[in-house]
Amino acid sequence: MSAGRQLALWEQQRLRPVRHPPFRVVVYRASPTGAEVFLVRAGEGWSLPEGTCRPGETPQDASERFLRERWGSALATAEVDGDAALFSAEADAADSGLFEPIEAGGEWFGLGKLRALRLGSDEAVIARLLESLD
Repeated sequence: MSAGRQLALWEQQRLRPVRHPPFRVVVYRASPTGAEVFLVRAGEGWSLPEGTCRPGETPQDASERFLRERWGSALATAEVDGDAALFSAEADAADSGLFEPIEAGGEWFGLGKLRALRLGSDEAVIARLLESLD
C-alpha cells in the first residue's frame, strides 16, 4: 500500500462521524382529564418512543426528524434535564390524534395509568414533566 493511501485511511479514521446513543422522546399533550404522554408497545410492556441518529445528525435534529417522520408533524423538541438522549415535545390536540394514536401500537397515558405501568427510570422523568404541566 502506498504512503498516500495509508495517509488517506488514517485521515478517514480520524474524521469518523460521532456516533450518538439511541434517544427517547416524551411526547405529551394536554387533555380534558389532565396531561398525557404517548407510549409505544415494547414486547409485553410499554416504553417511550425511541430513535437513532443518522451520520452527521445531532440528537436534537434526529429527535425532530424522528417525530416528523412518525407523526407527520413538525414538533420541536427540548432536552430533558440536560440529557442529550431524552427529549420532550408538546403535541397539541390537532397534531396529536386526540382520539386515535398516530403511531401503530401506541397509546396516550395519563399520570395515574403511567404509575401503574412501572416504567423504571423513565417513570420519574415523565411524572415530573406531567406534574409541571398541571
